[in-house]
Formats: sequence, structure tokens, C-alpha cells
Amino acid sequence: MKIFSIFISFYILNLPFGYLRAATKKFGLKWFLYLHIPIVIEIITRFYFNLSYYYILLFMFTLLVGQRTGAYIRKLKEFREE
Repeated sequence: MKIFSIFISFYILNLPFGYLRAATKKFGLKWFLYLHIPIVIEIITRFYFNLSYYYILLFMFTLLVGQRTGAYIRKLKEFREE
């Protein structure tokens, strides 16, 4: 149960980063920071909870899904405003 709550929290954390990243220039400084700050948080979380290296792929998958969902929310909002 602890692992599930960590992944849900990490997913929710990535939503605003994906939302903000969708509005920036690709491969710019902000884009880079919005993508890599959650990775640093993931590493700190993994060490804090003493999780195995086996969870790295799951964390990266959660990062990808959270970022994509945040970007999708932004594009959906922009589409509705038009």
C-alpha cells in the first residue's frame, strides 16, 4: 500500500510540471527544468523510503504518464478557449 500511495503522489506531482512544460519551447531551459525537477524529487523519494532499484522503471513510467496527462490537460484547455 505504501508503494501505491507513493506512485499516486508522484503522478499528481507531475501533472503541473507537464502542464507547464507544454507551454514552453522544446529543449529550452524551462522545458529542461520542468522535465528534470521531478526526476530529482523521485531520486530523493526513493532514497528516503529506501526503495529498491527495481522501482526506477515504474517511477519513470509514472513520470511519463503524469507529464503527458498534464500536457493533455493544457492542450484541452487551450482547445476549449478557442
